[in-house]
Amino acid sequence: MTRTDWRWLLAFVLFAACYQLLAWNGATPFVFLTGDAANNASIALAMDTPGLFPGDALLGDPDNFQFYRITQLPLIRLLAPLVGDYGTPHHLLLFPHLMLHLCGFYLLGVLVLKNRLWAGLLAFLLLAPIQVNLGTFWGVHRDSLARCTFQALLPWLLSLAWLWREKPLRWPLIMIGAGLLMAVHAVSAPTWGLALWCGFIPFLPKVWSWPRKLVVMFALGFVFLGAAAPTALNYLAGHAHGADVTVFPGTGGIWEPLNKAQEFLWEVKYEAVRQAWLDRFKTQTGLLQLGAAIAGFFTPAMIVLLAAGLSGAWWLRRARPQTRSSSTLILAWLTGVLLVSVGLTAVEQLYCMLTDSVPVEMNLIRGLRFLIPIMLLFIVWVLCSWHEQLKDRSAAIAWGWAARNRRRLATWLLVAAVLAVIGAWGEELGRRTRYQRQGYMLTMAPAQQELVDALDFLREETPPGSLVLGIGEKRDRLLTIRYYGERPVPYAWKDGGVLGYADNGKMLAWHTNYLRWQAIEAMEDPVQREAKWAGFAKSLGADYVFRSWEPGEEQIPLPGAQVVFAADSVVIYRMD
Repeated sequence: MTRTDWRWLLAFVLFAACYQLLAWNGATPFVFLTGDAANNASIALAMDTPGLFPGDALLGDPDNFQFYRITQLPLIRLLAPLVGDYGTPHHLLLFPHLMLHLCGFYLLGVLVLKNRLWAGLLAFLLLAPIQVNLGTFWGVHRDSLARCTFQALLPWLLSLAWLWREKPLRWPLIMIGAGLLMAVHAVSAPTWGLALWCGFIPFLPKVWSWPRKLVVMFALGFVFLGAAAPTALNYLAGHAHGADVTVFPGTGGIWEPLNKAQEFLWEVKYEAVRQAWLDRFKTQTGLLQLGAAIAGFFTPAMIVLLAAGLSGAWWLRRARPQTRSSSTLILAWLTGVLLVSVGLTAVEQLYCMLTDSVPVEMNLIRGLRFLIPIMLLFIVWVLCSWHEQLKDRSAAIAWGWAARNRRRLATWLLVAAVLAVIGAWGEELGRRTRYQRQGYMLTMAPAQQELVDALDFLREETPPGSLVLGIGEKRDRLLTIRYYGERPVPYAWKDGGVLGYADNGKMLAWHTNYLRWQAIEAMEDPVQREAKWAGFAKSLGADYVFRSWEPGEEQIPLPGAQVVFAADSVVIYRMD
């Protein structure tokens, strides 16, 4: 390692430590996980304590999350006894995720750009959070989600693929690594399995015959499938997708779908299941409608990014002939990403229309998010090339008028790149420092402390197994009833995502409650709304209601219930 490497490593450590500190801010226990992370913590707790959640809509039946076996779960279960809860372990994984991501993309940047300064800028740029209009994102997240784990490991595998692109004997190792990533994030692994496979094609030895090339490529595909098989088979066996939906597990027989709505692209028997999914993912209709996904993905900002990235790739291939081999590899990866996220999704949706079956995997379209790092890599590659040309006296002559000011222009180009990285991080750092700006430095805000106190009350003062319905606008916070309050929940908004994979019948039952929830939330009269909440809780058999309020919001009593815990932002009722 050079001095520059050590300096960047120090910068990565300081940044990752500061980011984790800002995201933590003294919250002990950490009960502020977002939806997917909260589900991970809840499932880990349910796996460690069978029978803790009787009557829970999700955790009450282990078959509901049998398909959900990701590498984060054993890590959470390993750390939980050491820290005393299941929320904090998930948060502790943030620092190593950030370090793996930064160091991995720094290494890839060094290999591609051959410039350590720009490689460091690339690493920070590719960590910046970018929302994708498919219900997903690229970059950092305050919780170390499964897709973040995949993102953090991806550059290490890509670096090996880069180094070994002309060493066919080592290609099987790359495909084994890609297959094993199925256990990390089953949605992303197929995308990069094919992308890496496509990357080998341009580098097949020219002396090989076509039959030999075909045999090798088929063998590499089977190597990937073999490595992915344990996770893939458990996934396929653990959910109801891919089956004819006229018979739903858990419904006891034939179910007549409510195929009355005509507003969707397809008119198939599973219209009600699709309606449930579309309601669950209002901004993610592309999970079941490819046209809507593509239209939503190409926002103006995304179009500019794609145009800039592809223009950069074209410039590199034309102006820097020595980069053609390298850019060909990355363009091959891009082709594989598109073939899976768009091509395979289109084929599956067409098959489902013809067979009236539910898709095996609804999220492959989200692989379009990987266009972001590829485009940013091309853009930074071009900027790095320009910077090097401006520093080179002989090359700068080609810049004409810029030759006399080449050093100044090179400096300003670098400054502009640094400012772009800072700008990409601006909004995220603003979110992470909001509590510090309010004066809560390494300590929980009053509303946060009240949430912890309320959850402690549930753990200590309510009978084990009591059904607790959470009500409030911050739906992710209500999941703390499970992973920290350790009480079963009869309905939660986030359950739709897991039940939608596990059991179509249970998904429809969830959807019925979802529609009732939406109708109550839409009521304008607060008194009538609370009365409806009380009726909703009773219909679900809830023993307690965990009512969350926004700071300063007027608290309307829940009729027919007794207050057992009260604070400015949380009230717990015992149902009569």
